[in-house]
Amino acid sequence: MKTLMGILMAVAALAAGATAVAADSAAPIAPPDLVFDEVNGIVAVEAEHFFRQTLADRRAWHITSAKSAPGIRPDADPVHGAGASGGAYIEALPDTRVTHDDKLLKGENFTDEPGTMAVLEYAIALKEAGRYFVWARTWSSGTEDNGLHFGLNGQWPESGRRWQTVQKGGWHWDCKQRTADVHTGVPMQVWLDLEKPGKHTLMLSMREDGAEVDQIILAKDANWRPAGFEETAAATRATPAKPAAPLVLPRQADGDGSVVVSGELKQWHKVTLTLDGPYAHERDTQPNPFTDVRLNVTFTHESGAPRYVVPGYFAADGNAAESGAVSGTKWRAHLSPDKAGRWTWEAQMSRGKHLAVGPAGDDVLPMVVAPVNAKSGEFTVAASDKTGRDFRAQGRLH
Repeated sequence: MKTLMGILMAVAALAAGATAVAADSAAPIAPPDLVFDEVNGIVAVEAEHFFRQTLADRRAWHITSAKSAPGIRPDADPVHGAGASGGAYIEALPDTRVTHDDKLLKGENFTDEPGTMAVLEYAIALKEAGRYFVWARTWSSGTEDNGLHFGLNGQWPESGRRWQTVQKGGWHWDCKQRTADVHTGVPMQVWLDLEKPGKHTLMLSMREDGAEVDQIILAKDANWRPAGFEETAAATRATPAKPAAPLVLPRQADGDGSVVVSGELKQWHKVTLTLDGPYAHERDTQPNPFTDVRLNVTFTHESGAPRYVVPGYFAADGNAAESGAVSGTKWRAHLSPDKAGRWTWEAQMSRGKHLAVGPAGDDVLPMVVAPVNAKSGEFTVAASDKTGRDFRAQGRLH
């Protein structure tokens, strides 16, 4: 039974990982104190390590990787995690304008005014005042996903607007500005001027939806080029204040231990027990709600038999099929009672590495989890009122 339980939970985890993470994929994963420092005249920023996103109601930048795709639709592109620095990047979604034939909707899938849609902020520390040229590493698949805007400290100078590339079908570096005369972009015409050194806020604003950004570089030297930059990153790139930005998921308070019994309380009907327990996120690692938290609910008929031990599972917000939620405090177990009468139940919840998919090893000390552990209650089941071909009128399939 434990092996089957492990398989079911693994399938649930894979299914959850393939669905939209929606708001979570647009939330910052970088801690507020993550600062990208200048090294040898270069500041290199991982695009997914923004500390704030604003104006994300119509379009938003979503963190994307091979392991965690946002699932926002429409989006004509497959995941381009391979080759991205750190295996992750950001994309402006949803993407409704893929080619020139698709309708342009100003203020929705396009804006030529920076700072009005999907704005990201990054903390950077520069050692010198002066001009810094803006390079971006992007993936462009079509003709309408290759434009960005850049700003500094709440300002959007003309020199940071309409960053443009025409390189397609791969991760490419560029530093060009689209102008009325040169739609393909004028080389080395995107820069930000800094009045004084110190800590500043670099800003990225959407110009076209569907744009994908892996890295951003501010370079002091107009002759510097990022050729081979990924391969020589250890020696040349600016490093964050921390070795890498850990995945910091927003936390919520644990549930209050309340219990809801739902479903038709009749023989052979599905009865659902929903417990408001510890907060979890499907991408948590310590512990992971699918592999490291074991919930068993024992259901016993008033006569003493039958008695069933049913494995429970993490149910996010309790409505994930509709909401797309990947986090929450709801935990569930189901029973199809085969006898009318009073049933009692008792929950046992514990955690430990891989405890949910097999017995704990010698190095794992299971810990009980409040407020669910030892929670108990009862409900009364009536006889089924179904007739005819309804399977609930026939009982268990033999």
